[in-house]
Amino acid sequence: MSSENSGGSRRNFLKKISAGSAALALTSNLASAAKKASQKPNILWISWEDTSPFHGCYGYEDMNTPVIDAFAKEGVVYTNAHGTHGVCAPCRSSIISGLYPSSTGANNMRCSAKPANFMKSIPELMKAAGYYCTNNSKTDYQDLFSADVWDESSKTAHWRNRPSNKPFFAVFNTGWTHEGNLRGAGSDNHRNFSGYPDFLPDTDRARGNFEAMLKRLENELESKHLNKYLSELKEDGLENDTIVMLWSDHGGVFPRMKRWIYDSGTNFTLVVRVPEKFRIDGQGAPNTKNNELVSFLDFMPTVLNLAGAQIPDYLHGRAFLGANLTAERKYVHGARDRVDQRYDIIRSARDKRYKYIRNFEPWKPYHQFIDYCEYFNYNPRKNSTMMEEWRKGHKEGTLNAVQSIFWQPHKPLEELYDTETDPWEVKNLAYDPAHSAKLQELRTELDSWIRSSRDIGFVPEPLQYQMASQLGSHWAIGQKDNGQFVIDAYEAAQLWEKGVDGLSEYKTALKSNNAAVRYWGAVAIGLLGTQGLPAKSDLKSALNDDVEVVKLAAAEALMLMDVDEGAINTFKPFLREKSAGKFSYKAWIITLALNMLDNMGNKALPLKAELEQHKANKNVEFKISAHAVDTINDEPLAPFDLDASRAIPRKARQIKTGAILKYNQGTLTVSNLPRDTDRVELFSLAGKRLYSSAPSNGRTVIRSNITDGTYVIKIQKEKMELVSHKVTLSKSSGILN
Repeated sequence: MSSENSGGSRRNFLKKISAGSAALALTSNLASAAKKASQKPNILWISWEDTSPFHGCYGYEDMNTPVIDAFAKEGVVYTNAHGTHGVCAPCRSSIISGLYPSSTGANNMRCSAKPANFMKSIPELMKAAGYYCTNNSKTDYQDLFSADVWDESSKTAHWRNRPSNKPFFAVFNTGWTHEGNLRGAGSDNHRNFSGYPDFLPDTDRARGNFEAMLKRLENELESKHLNKYLSELKEDGLENDTIVMLWSDHGGVFPRMKRWIYDSGTNFTLVVRVPEKFRIDGQGAPNTKNNELVSFLDFMPTVLNLAGAQIPDYLHGRAFLGANLTAERKYVHGARDRVDQRYDIIRSARDKRYKYIRNFEPWKPYHQFIDYCEYFNYNPRKNSTMMEEWRKGHKEGTLNAVQSIFWQPHKPLEELYDTETDPWEVKNLAYDPAHSAKLQELRTELDSWIRSSRDIGFVPEPLQYQMASQLGSHWAIGQKDNGQFVIDAYEAAQLWEKGVDGLSEYKTALKSNNAAVRYWGAVAIGLLGTQGLPAKSDLKSALNDDVEVVKLAAAEALMLMDVDEGAINTFKPFLREKSAGKFSYKAWIITLALNMLDNMGNKALPLKAELEQHKANKNVEFKISAHAVDTINDEPLAPFDLDASRAIPRKARQIKTGAILKYNQGTLTVSNLPRDTDRVELFSLAGKRLYSSAPSNGRTVIRSNITDGTYVIKIQKEKMELVSHKVTLSKSSGILN
């Protein structure tokens, strides 16, 4: 063989080797890509309770939270994540079901919602997709699903118990940060925390209680919960195979945070780490923040999407991670109904900046007594430090205007907040003409959502239980008459807004075939007080209604008019019950009756003996009867002022004061002032203050060389402007409305 031929053969051989290696590498890369595409991620949730996003990674530099902060540098911090409610169980029901609690009957705090047959939980669908699913260990799903939907749900449940080579979906919860652990906690020592809410009492004891919560976040949550499971994941070599979501089950723990649907009660911590091999379209970039709106309703479709599982088309949420995402949310929605013992229907709609809240029962004050929020089992020795300080400040008159909002006798009908400039939501813009367009946009969105989601919250809870038993599920209530039943209830719940002009409509409502409409008709008449007396005979007839919630509403209305006519006897059977059963129709009808009586104050005196007996039995919701007995000599809830509920400016709630003005020869006398009026001031139209005085015995005399003309008079109470009116003074007198 010649050297030339030998060289050529060698070159050909090397070419073949090179080509083969390239082909082998290509085959290997394709196989790797295919494996990457087909590999299912593990999904790990680590959750905790009752916590606003008070962590360093959310901008709180005075917080020492190194574990979550380091995790955030590897993942995405979601700054606009909002729960459906401001309390745990309804939120957890939305997470497990992917449906609004106000549609499933899981909207009341601690209840037993009867599920529809088609509903499936996350673990059920994930198991069908080949996942091993564990929960450690809180459920609290309002009976929509049991713990049996998991492969394992216990205090020892762990991904480490899974069969080999099977992906896992694991959830770990902790109660270290729960409200119950902060009862009486803390001392007067505290940091000057940058995130202390403006609306809470600003005392050392209150701040010390808040400090105890911060310490729980810095210590127990970090070391005993987050670090534990993140370290175990690393020990098992699973970090690069697992998508991890850290989240709290709603917002903060203190009054006007927990239980409320302000951002302080709904905005929750959400930090997500996505390993590089599972990132799609730039999602999950490390050390980033994302301000898209996320709801708990989005958790279920997101997890299913990441797992490559089928997403049911009935879900109310959308996936925010994974392939083939739909458009981002424009709004998130929130709700409050019964929380513990107290009924209060509130709904909200929020875009990225503004939040709109509608109070459907504004005659009820913000500060309704809730046992768990104040004591525990009506035991003042197990008190809530923060609420105790807040009540003390209100009683002693040491609260400022913002802190006093919570203690107004009624709520406004509508609230609107710019959460960028007013994160604690204390400057109500709903009555500011400059924000009328945004108000109308969110008002329309809220109405559309309530109707489209078939919100059953406007059906009184005891009636819900009766209907769910008949129809097979709470969900079916919203489907009755193609949704018209609940829409009629929703519209009837707003009838009262017409005031005395709507009396004929209220009487017509009492004759409706829809029991919920009849209930709201009676409520509307009761709100009129003695102005509703022309409907007395209609209410007396309603005392014989075959639906007990209607009977109670009619009896309440009559008692508010100081008319008995059998109203007192209507309440008595509910107070004599000795055993109602947990989460039953009987439990909730008694709860409703007790709420009505507790709000009546001294108008409930004829039933004091029955209330005492109910309290002594310590049966269903004895805590309400105990409070009713303790406050039975008080005045009833202040008479509701419809005009006031519609006209609340940013600084304070306007009311009709009824002050009497008398003007004669340069002297202005202002009398009949509201009790505890702090100050009366007189201004020129140019804004110059001409006079300021603290009145005595409801009266003040202004002698400041006043001449005939037009002025602005302002009346303040508890450092808040009650009324500001332009008045024209001449030789006459009048009533300042």
